[in-house]
Amino acid sequence: FKAVDQNVSIDPPDSLGVVSDYSTANEEHIDKVLAAKCIDTDNIRKNKFKVVIDAVNGAGSFILPMLCERLDCEVITMNCSGDGNFSRIPEPLAENLDSLEQKVLEVGADIGFATDPDGDRLSIVSNKGKAIGEEYTLVLAVKNYLNFQESMVVTNLSTSMMLDNITNKTIRTRIGEAHVVKKMNESMNPDLPDWSDKLVGKVKQELKFDSKIEKLFLEEFSQFIGRLNNYSEYRHSFGKKKLNTKDFNYAVRIVSGWFVRQFENEYNPIHVHTGCRMSCVGYLALPDGIEEEWEEDYKDHHPANGHIQFVHGTNSGYNQTNFMVKPQVGDFYVFPA
Repeated sequence: FKAVDQNVSIDPPDSLGVVSDYSTANEEHIDKVLAAKCIDTDNIRKNKFKVVIDAVNGAGSFILPMLCERLDCEVITMNCSGDGNFSRIPEPLAENLDSLEQKVLEVGADIGFATDPDGDRLSIVSNKGKAIGEEYTLVLAVKNYLNFQESMVVTNLSTSMMLDNITNKTIRTRIGEAHVVKKMNESMNPDLPDWSDKLVGKVKQELKFDSKIEKLFLEEFSQFIGRLNNYSEYRHSFGKKKLNTKDFNYAVRIVSGWFVRQFENEYNPIHVHTGCRMSCVGYLALPDGIEEEWEEDYKDHHPANGHIQFVHGTNSGYNQTNFMVKPQVGDFYVFPA
């Protein structure tokens, strides 16, 4: 803006950029939405809901009808051309949704959805033709999730107090998404038992998994861990045991699991994982600035900070030597215990 206001001359670029066509973005996003375990897709499809959608000709004009159609809904659209010409006052407040309310009643729809221009806010119109308002919309969303999995809720001070009536525990923060995320990280589910007295090295806090986390973990990783254990036995026997390539219906049991939080100047030295066949380590977060520390470490040829190290694993088919890797958020390591 300053350059425009002051008529600053800008040199032309040496080369022009390119435009890429990402034509499958909507489908990929919808696939991930439908894969969420907290959404009962079968029950939604069974009901064959009739839905009216008003996307104010904005970003939600195509993806929201597609999502509802993938859920076997009968979809009626209005203001879904996607041309960016807002046909009503863009904010999806109740006072701006008269046409949607009328359409829901006119076609006998089960529900109406309205979005703002960039599609990140949703308003609901009931089957009685009334916009229920953002507070009730949020409560319905939270209630649906809590029906799937009981959990404490972290929210800001401007959110409806109705949440307190449907949750076991609500934690309030200052207004702003960053404050909510910060409080979630600080909370780390304080209801989990603290096993800090069993820690190896100097780490501030270690919280044991609860049964719900263990169940989710088993659902996601049981087949993978079973196959890896099968391969581990095969390698450890130097080929004497048969490698099972057909029956992967393994029974996997979690012996124990923890969240470990480490802070500046804390360390977790080399130690042995015992009491189970396979062990796992995953990373939920890494500290800011870790990349710079890695660069400094490698200058001295002694990488250490923030690395995960495996030393002579108990299974000769795996870790025959000492090796070290730089973890990334989302990395998940499985190794013989």
